[in-house]
Amino acid sequence: MLAEAVGQDGEPFEEAPRAILARQVARLEEQGLAARCASELEFYLFRTSYSETHATDYRRLVPFYHHHGDNDILIAGYAEPFLSELRRTMAEAGLTDETTQGEGAAGQYEITLTSTTPLRAADQAVIFKHLTKASARR
Repeated sequence: MLAEAVGQDGEPFEEAPRAILARQVARLEEQGLAARCASELEFYLFRTSYSETHATDYRRLVPFYHHHGDNDILIAGYAEPFLSELRRTMAEAGLTDETTQGEGAAGQYEITLTSTTPLRAADQAVIFKHLTKASARR
């Protein structure tokens, strides 16, 4: 979630995952250390529309490409119209990627984001998920 969780008293909700991560980052800083994270975000791309998918109880999904593309740039290239639009949308939202490639299953793709601070990486993962779903719907 892209928010700071607070209790009814306005104080930070210490059990929230974001607060826990912030505390861990602060503990590192107390030791003179810093962390950086790079998310490798994977998703499946289907030719089946959202409405068709829902109507068939999420069965009989047709992958974008019929063959797995683990580390095969050729297979990722078949989805390039979608992937390039997604990367453009990501850039507009302030996300930069290191790599884009096909992954281990039919219709599976991966985009690796540039490393950043842990809290920013967590935010970027949430933003990426929303952008990917919105791009797929279009």
